[in-house]
Amino acid sequence: MTEAAYIGARRSASVSDIICHGVFLILLASNVVRTLRHAMWRDELQIFQLGRASASLTDLFHHLRYEAHGSLWDVMVWLVTRASADPASMQVMQAILAAGVWLVIYRWSPFTRVEKFLLLVGYFLFFEYFVMSRSYTLAALLGFGFVAIRQHAPERSIVAWLLLGLLANLVMHATIWSIALAIVFALEQRRRDTAYYAGGAVYLVCLAFGIWTMIPAADYAPWGGDIHFSWQRLYDAVGNPVGALVPVDPSRLVDPLLYLAGVVDAAPKFWNPTAVIWVVSVAQANLDHPLRLALVFAAPVLLCWLIVRRPLRLMEFVLAYAGIVAFATLWYFPGTAHHHGILFLALIATAWAARARDGSDRWSAWALRLVLIVGAIGGMQSLASETRPFSQSRNASRWLVENKLSDAFLIGSRDAQVSSVAGYLGRPVYYLECQCNGTFIIWNGARQSPLSAEQFRTRLSRALELAAGRSAILIRNRPLAPDELPADMATRPPELLQAFYGAETDENFWIYRLGRP
Repeated sequence: MTEAAYIGARRSASVSDIICHGVFLILLASNVVRTLRHAMWRDELQIFQLGRASASLTDLFHHLRYEAHGSLWDVMVWLVTRASADPASMQVMQAILAAGVWLVIYRWSPFTRVEKFLLLVGYFLFFEYFVMSRSYTLAALLGFGFVAIRQHAPERSIVAWLLLGLLANLVMHATIWSIALAIVFALEQRRRDTAYYAGGAVYLVCLAFGIWTMIPAADYAPWGGDIHFSWQRLYDAVGNPVGALVPVDPSRLVDPLLYLAGVVDAAPKFWNPTAVIWVVSVAQANLDHPLRLALVFAAPVLLCWLIVRRPLRLMEFVLAYAGIVAFATLWYFPGTAHHHGILFLALIATAWAARARDGSDRWSAWALRLVLIVGAIGGMQSLASETRPFSQSRNASRWLVENKLSDAFLIGSRDAQVSSVAGYLGRPVYYLECQCNGTFIIWNGARQSPLSAEQFRTRLSRALELAAGRSAILIRNRPLAPDELPADMATRPPELLQAFYGAETDENFWIYRLGRP
């Protein structure tokens, strides 16, 4: 190559680098803005309210008995609440962590630039693990951080073990992934010095602590009380591999185009995309036949083998996959998109490790790109989040403040949805489901949900007695029905003040002024 040609090639590469870096920064900045604009819902605000209500870490861990997950994210949020009572402060931390995930991928992953951008704009890293303030973003940061260290600084075994230990303190899906990574890390590690054994000991302590904090209180109510295997539960667990690899709802593909063309007025749905119904229909209307069910569960394993072509790498993915499916089946926790995404992270981490060590051939590269392209379609669909609020909780709370009703005696039902309004208001609400004042929800047997019409009438009358003549405002997640009103309200029915609906989730609200004759 002549000197002129060499200089020209370097200049072309430099221009290409500048363009790619610019696109990356634009995408990153845009998603930070999306995160700060996002109206949070109960799963996000629950942890912030727990932190805000906990005067100490002891109080925090006491409250976490009814959360059934690890404590790392909760402790970080608790630290944020020491500095600010504004829920937006948690979103700032979330944006920083999500940006860290993107930087690790863009700077240290062995994928091509096209593959990196497809990965970053995929559904999970573009929306679910970026815009929403949940612990799953930490799972991506710690898991990919571990793989990056294993690739670029293999001598730092203590740091690698520590990252795996922290990964085990988030949610059970991340704990299972952590165990899979730890087993293969132990098998392939050649340098077994003092640091290696010390790091392994740290990991085991962190793992034990993480599992201990996930054991719920005896009267924990939502799920996990009946642990056993059944074919129906295994059938329902199909959502895990399908949701992880195909985060796209085929029935929604044309909705954005129809909305942009003005054919329909309703903004397109974008959350929790899944192709499970489509997969079941392709499998001849059902998966009851064991062979069809086995083929669906085997597909991710075959796809992983096509991508990695190494037994140890395949083992890493299969351990995580089998563990997550077993958990979903035995505890009957099929999960939704944010749970399924951990399996997607496990596949990407496996492909990362394989690509860094052995490179890739044409078929393995295109198998990975197919997964990334499908994910990117789901990510692009998530841009519809800018056309409708995720939750109406922020709008409802602002309206209450602007109309000087936030200091009234607030009554809420259903408590789970209304807790988001309490989170933005930063004050308690009297929940009919537990007949108690609170902000966050205590998921125990003392709650009665859903309420029958008779139970609602009785508890509403009791709440009005507690109001003791003060102005009473009812925040409801659906309109009141005539049979839900106490008899003494017949001459003075509740006055509908405002309604907020059209949210992506079920967090729509109807606000009433209550009075007695």
